[in-house]
Formats: sequence, C-alpha cells, structure tokens
Amino acid sequence: MKHALNRRLSVTAMCCLFLFVFCSCGKKAPSPKKESEALYSYKESSVSIAKGNVSVSFDSENGSFCFSSGNEKKCSLPSGEISGLYRLSAISPLSVTVINDKGETEKFYSFSDASCELYKFHSSHEKFRILYDFSKIGIRVPLDFSLADETAFSVSVPTSQIEDKESKLLDISFLPYLGAANIQENGYILIPDGSGAGIRFNNGKSVFGNANYSVYGTDAMAQKDYAEINANYVNLPMYAFVYEDTSTALTAFVDNGDAMASLTASVGNSDCPYSTAYFTFHYRPYTLATLLDRTNKAQKFYIASKSITSCEKFSVTYKYFNEQSGTLKQISDYVGRKIFGDREKQKQTEMKAFLDVYLSVYKRVYTAGVPHDANVALTTLKECGLIADDFQNPVMMVRGLDKYGAISGPIDKKFEICDSVGEYKDYETLLSKSALYPVCEFTQYDKGELGFSESRDSSRSVTGKIISRYDYNPATLLSGNHTFRLLNPLKIKDAVSQYIQSISKKTVTGIAPVSLSNSPYTNDKASDRQSTTGILKESLEMIREANLDLLVYNPDAFSLKYGNKAMCLPTSSSGQSLIDFDIPFIQMVVRNYLDYSGEAVNCSGDINHALLSGAKTASNPCFAVTMGDYKTIRDTELDYLYAADYRTSGASFVSLYQEYKTRMQPCVGKEIIDYIPISDSVSVTVFSGNVKVYVNDSDRDYLTDSGKTVKAADYLVEVP
Repeated sequence: MKHALNRRLSVTAMCCLFLFVFCSCGKKAPSPKKESEALYSYKESSVSIAKGNVSVSFDSENGSFCFSSGNEKKCSLPSGEISGLYRLSAISPLSVTVINDKGETEKFYSFSDASCELYKFHSSHEKFRILYDFSKIGIRVPLDFSLADETAFSVSVPTSQIEDKESKLLDISFLPYLGAANIQENGYILIPDGSGAGIRFNNGKSVFGNANYSVYGTDAMAQKDYAEINANYVNLPMYAFVYEDTSTALTAFVDNGDAMASLTASVGNSDCPYSTAYFTFHYRPYTLATLLDRTNKAQKFYIASKSITSCEKFSVTYKYFNEQSGTLKQISDYVGRKIFGDREKQKQTEMKAFLDVYLSVYKRVYTAGVPHDANVALTTLKECGLIADDFQNPVMMVRGLDKYGAISGPIDKKFEICDSVGEYKDYETLLSKSALYPVCEFTQYDKGELGFSESRDSSRSVTGKIISRYDYNPATLLSGNHTFRLLNPLKIKDAVSQYIQSISKKTVTGIAPVSLSNSPYTNDKASDRQSTTGILKESLEMIREANLDLLVYNPDAFSLKYGNKAMCLPTSSSGQSLIDFDIPFIQMVVRNYLDYSGEAVNCSGDINHALLSGAKTASNPCFAVTMGDYKTIRDTELDYLYAADYRTSGASFVSLYQEYKTRMQPCVGKEIIDYIPISDSVSVTVFSGNVKVYVNDSDRDYLTDSGKTVKAADYLVEVP
C-alpha cells in the first residue's frame, strides 16, 4: 500500500510539473515594435535634461540618477553606508524578477547583472532612455525619463519594447531609493493603506521586515478555499515622502499600469539606515500554486502565464513640493487632480445618513415538508419608506430588490422587483424620500445558476482553473456555503448595456454596481488586471452617459471619478506592523468631489470606536439595516447582520445619527487641510476656517491647547 501511495503521489507530482511547464514555457514574447519616436545612441557616460529650474541626470558609471528642483536634490543612490544586498538594490535603478525552471523566483539587478546603453529622442530635448541588457537571462528593458513640468518628472517602461527571449520575466521595479530618508531626517512615508497611514522615518520597526501592498487588492485568481490573513492592499496608486524639517515632500503616482502595481515600504536598519518606498510592476500574470496543499508534504511553486501585460507602459510621475508646500493638503489636492481630472468640485451642503438596506435573502425553505430555495423578504419597500422618514432623506443603497436576494444570483441584465419586497409604485414612493441606489451585480454569479456555463462564461487563472470567489466561515476560516464564479471581463459591458436598457423607461435615477468599483481580476489569455480595469471604467462611463447617478462601494481610485456618492470608504488603516499612525488621506482627496461614508458602524463590533473614526475622517455615518429578525438570516450568507435589526435597534441608530450630525455640523462644507497625530490615541483633524475635530480614543480625558476637555472615548468639535 505504501508503494501504491508513493506511485500516486509521483503521478500527481508529474501532472503538476507538466502543468507548470505548459503554463510557463509558452511562446516567446513578441519582438519589440518599431519606435514611434526616433532614437539616437548617446555615447557619453552621463546624460542630463533640464527645464526651468528642474533637471534630471544619470551617470552610468555609478548607476546614479538624480532629480534637482531649485536648491533641492534627490538621488536614487543614497550617499550613506549601505551593506549587502541593500547596497546592490540601492545602486541599481532597475531590477527584474524572473521565474526559473524549478518554479522559483529570482531577482537580478541592473548594476551587477546588466549593461546599459544611453539614448536620446530626436523629437525632444527633455527625454532620454536607458536600455538595460540582462544578457545572461535574455531580457532587455528600456527605462524612459522625461520632464513633466517645472516640479515633476516621469519614469516609464514602454512594455512593447521589452525583450524577453525565454518568457521568464515576471516583475520590474525601478528607483527603489529615490527620495529615501536618512537617519538625520524627520518625517514619514505616507501610504494609502485604508484611509491612509504614516510610517515614521527610521522608526525602529525594521524587525517586522518590509510592508508589501497590492494596488487594488489581490488578484482573485490567487484566492484559495480557505482564508489567508492578508489585508495588505491600497486603493490609491501613490505614496509620498513627507520631510518635516524642510516642509517639503516627494510624491509618486502611477499614471499607467496601476492595476499591475504593488507598493513596498521599508524603514532603516543597521545595514541600511534609509527609509524608502517604491513600486513594482507585474509584466505577466503569475500565481503561487501548491502541491499537496494543507499537508506536511506541501510543495509550492510559481506558475506564470504565457501572456504578457496589455498595458502600453508602466509609468510613475514623481512630483516635488518645495519648501513650505509639502503639506498634506497640497499632496491630497495633487492626488485629487490626478484622479478626478478637470471634474468640477462640489461642496458638501449637509450631513446625511448612508443606509445599507437588505431587502431579501435567497435561502432554503420548506413547503409541506418539501425543501426548496426561495426568496424570503426581510424589508419591504414600504418599510424602507418608514426608515427613510426617520433619517430625513438619507442615501439608501438597497440589496436584494430582485428574487435572488442580497448576495446570491446571476449577473444582472434586467431591473426587477420581487413580489415579496413590493411593487414598482412603492419604489417610486421611496425614491421621493431618499437618494435611492439599487445594488446590481455585473462580475460574479452563483456557480449553479441556470443560463451560465462555467466553461464558457467564467474567468480562468493562469493554471487553467476557473476562478472562484469564496465567503469564509469566521470560525473555521474555510469556505462557506456559497462559491461564486467571476464573469469573463469581456462580457461585462454587454450585461451593463442590457441592464441600462431595462431601466430606460423606469424612474430609476441611480444604481450601485458594487463590484465594478473595486478589485479588478485576471482572465488569462483574454484580460489581465489592467485590461479588466479598463473594462470596468468603460462600464462605469456607460452608466454615467445614461444620466444615472453612481454610488461606488469601497472604491478603488480608478472608479472614484465616476461616482456621485461613495459608501464604505475605510476610516482607519490596516494597522500593519510598520505603521505609526492613521491619516484621513483618502477623505482629504475625495472631499471636494463627492459625498462619502465610512463602514457600517453597527457592524463594526464597537459602535463608539467606529463613530470616533467617522469623526476623525469627517465621514457621513453609515448603518446596515434590515427589518428581518436574526432567525431568518441565521445560517445564510447574511449571518453577520446580527446587529442590523431595525425593529429593535432603529431608535438608537436614529439617535446616534442625530447627535453625530449636530456635533459635526461646523465641519459641513469645509475642506480638511491638516491632520495631527498628538499621541497614539489622540488626534486632531483641521478644517478650513480653523475648525478642529479632536478625537480621544483613550481611557483618559485630554486637555486641548485652548483649555477644553476632550472626554475619554469621545470627540470634540472646536470652532474658533
């Protein structure tokens, strides 16, 4: 029996090895396309370009790249002592990660593993190229530098010009130490973790290693049927060095390739006394596979796609804020312009309640002892009207309007109202009492739903496996009762178009396409994450062009510009080990453009703490509500709504909202201009007009500079 088992394991291993070879050793990458701009070889060892008081230079002898703005100079090669692999990384403006024949990843550095050639562009005196030739691994990567304006420059990798002879290239990183802070400098790295977070330069936390974040979350093809604790993602493609001694800042923003990017941040240690951050871009999709998963013989290896990114180029713009202009307000305004473009700003006119209302659930019921699945009403549209009256014209997102319930069901192609929930006239009545946004689903569907073919309609991983999205049991961390398939991104726009047509003759003023606003995913051989992001943006644009308002839910940066309202913006950071304090940065970015709320406070586990976080970020309060009792939703996908019963808790929700609205009224219509973390538990958010919100999340009272007391576990709005 032992020999038979070994034979079975050997066969399994051979199958996995075949799968790896098949997936990772496909066709070679296409030859570089012809340049759209003429280049000429530059024979000198150094090159520089200038515009006004800004210049960019590169010295091939030491691999150093420098950016100068007035009297300030930031270089990719720090001047201090750096040891070991840190030094190799610091002196290499570019590095590449490849997959080897064993399914392992290896990293190569431009300074030690590549030669470089310099080129200039005939059409521009403000642009040059460095071509890095990693001859041993058959990879050539061009890195273009250009001046954006008098305070900014751009670095880009034109992906069509990359040569990858053996189809091994996975990732590209560049300028990992540009702007890095030494041990004498005071300040922090601003990262968009959750609402935003600050990592103090050289904060003594190097023992925790690097902080690694995936922009727009982890690709769904990496999900497993058991939960992995990994909350490290960012919803804005940027970071910034804030130098407090000089009141200056350097901000990096991904202009192209945001969905293919990841962010790394680190603090100084004995081998490298520098704190830094940088972006890495994924040239081709890949995932970590496991043989004999969840056994003591588990073997892990990477599998890469044959396909390369569809992104035309990876590019990052670095903007320098001169003395006295490197403030949070200046940085957030800049990021806001990057995201919203020339969209007209709007001021908040009043504080409103945001309600996440669950109308129905699709569950197993029994009729005459015979089990079957059916829609069970939790909250009718008429009851929604009564709730809306209590909150006085709230923003109301309604889930489960159709017969498939709040979560289960197919891709929405038609606007429907389930009989058990109400009639269309009830919907119109509710529309007169609230800003109403019915939830619609365009990316995930129940795997057993009729009318969908898993093989034809589902997205697939680089392994060929159908991509699933799971819900997890919080006790066992294993997948729950429902598994959803992700729709082939190429079919999303058709579903959106059909849905828009179905409501063209209805009085529907806005919708909440919750899955279009975040988490782009790969469909191998058809759409990488960047292509999917483009499809999601085009779908959101279609909705806006149909004169429909959009509520974006837990939005990533790419969807923010299309939203009229945003629900479930994070009000705190993930608390990752390197983080020193939270910053309401994403709220500073969006506040001038749309109304927003935080997460549902009654589902947070600590309502008072959630309200404090809401005050710190000046968020409209959000409540998840239903008229159904917990017995109805127990053992369904809505099992987490144990604190949402409006019949028993509605009066307290209204009371909390009214008090919060009254206390926060002085902040309405005002911009957030600064944020000051006074201690680990006390902070002050500063608004225009010098209105201040002190938040005291400690167990002791706090006395402000003006002599006012902020009670323990409370907040205070101070008006001059």
